[in-house]
Amino acid sequence: MEPRLPGIWYASDRQTAFYLVPDGASQKALFRTLFRAVETRRATEGGVVENGCYLTTPDGENFHSITFHAKRLGPWRRDFAESTQAQGIVTARFRGRRLITSDGRRYWFRDLVVERC
Repeated sequence: MEPRLPGIWYASDRQTAFYLVPDGASQKALFRTLFRAVETRRATEGGVVENGCYLTTPDGENFHSITFHAKRLGPWRRDFAESTQAQGIVTARFRGRRLITSDGRRYWFRDLVVERC
């Protein structure tokens, strides 16, 4: 049985995104900076939490997961995209059974190693 990975299963009030933690970088420090580069915050309700779940790609990179929860998810998605893009942080999300990264890479779910979900 495959794990219940955040980001594959749909829920109307929450959405999961992933961000790359480069070798040698602190995951906790990077998490704290994910929304720092937003010029004007759009998200005014809800929040974001760290899932304690991460994926390892076939080439050995680790993508950690966060989940936005709110009645309206669009503002959180836009704030996350604006801030991570400004900081050069590689992000990813699932489209069906494929993990699609912001720099254009694609991985099938079956090729990922799922840790601590």
